[in-house]
Amino acid sequence: MLELSEDKTLITHLPTNKAKFMGVYFYTYTVRRSTSPMIVRRVIQGKFCYSRINNVRIHFAMPTREIINSMIDKGFILEKQVDGKKNLVPFAITK
Repeated sequence: MLELSEDKTLITHLPTNKAKFMGVYFYTYTVRRSTSPMIVRRVIQGKFCYSRINNVRIHFAMPTREIINSMIDKGFILEKQVDGKKNLVPFAITK
């Protein structure tokens, strides 16, 4: 019997939710200037053709804060207080 993991087979509706795949967030937003779709007339192989213009843009977002926190937990980055500000300092591992 085939068993599917709920976390790995999650189907996400991108216009309403962000999807996380391989550590990167994917999401969309629509650039809409009016409620009716924009239809343009093009010439393809000598014939007129009507097509809609897609105003949906796909964005990729890197979870920077999660990556930095993970690197701090693993000891690759050190947090130091200098003049009341938190500074991130790389911790070099040398042999």
